[in-house]
Amino acid sequence: MSAEYLPVLANVESHKKFMETYPKFCDALAGIVELTNRVTVEAKTEDADQDRQLANVLMYELSVLTFEDFDEIVLLCADGHPRGGLKILRGMFERSVTLFEIDEHPEQGKLFYEYTHIDRYKLATQMQQEYPGKFFTKEKLAELRAKRDEVKANYLRACKNCGHETVGTSWMEYGIVELARQRGFKGSLLLHAYYDALNETHPKMEAIFRRQLERNAPWKADTGRATIHVAHILVPGNVRAMKERFKMKDLEQLYQRCDQEYKEAWPSEQKAE
Repeated sequence: MSAEYLPVLANVESHKKFMETYPKFCDALAGIVELTNRVTVEAKTEDADQDRQLANVLMYELSVLTFEDFDEIVLLCADGHPRGGLKILRGMFERSVTLFEIDEHPEQGKLFYEYTHIDRYKLATQMQQEYPGKFFTKEKLAELRAKRDEVKANYLRACKNCGHETVGTSWMEYGIVELARQRGFKGSLLLHAYYDALNETHPKMEAIFRRQLERNAPWKADTGRATIHVAHILVPGNVRAMKERFKMKDLEQLYQRCDQEYKEAWPSEQKAE
């Protein structure tokens, strides 16, 4: 590590600047914490219908992950690492879109859940290739393959040119962007949460260009505004889906308070929307 770079944890100056720059957002955090805590405690996932219960559980777990994402985004942006927050936003966005898809189409929950057998066998074969016999016996690999084979027919995709079918790279037939657009995610939200974040989660020249620009023109550095704004959009959206699905009427007053605090935190963005 370069002697010129010393990692700073809990950067007090960055925190102070963040709170001064986004006072209304910081004021809204207490309500968000209370709201997300209550959702995770009060949601009841039990259902007599197995497909609906699976969908309920998946929605619950996905929402918990997005709440964790939100916390991490805020901490990184407040600590002076907005690009770190943007990297997490990409996952938060995809998990939110998945949550909405399962909420609207509970039968999709099983496809999402069982794709793990595809992922596990794929990872196991790679581990076996790199470390033959170290992690998996032949019997265990056969077991993983059998589970993969039980479900793979549900994920076969035909080549547009030759018609040959292979297992798709995702549990969904359409890409995450198409699913997002179907659920109203578009414009600057989609561009920032998915495409802009892609520049930070993959090796892209755009990320290099940005660092060069920020070194030469520090006043143009990313403050994390777009990232925390989008994250602040996603959390209430996920809560609303949970609140309505699990009929948590007692949360309505708190939810409305948080919705109002969101509008107060981002008045200029409200006009753009």
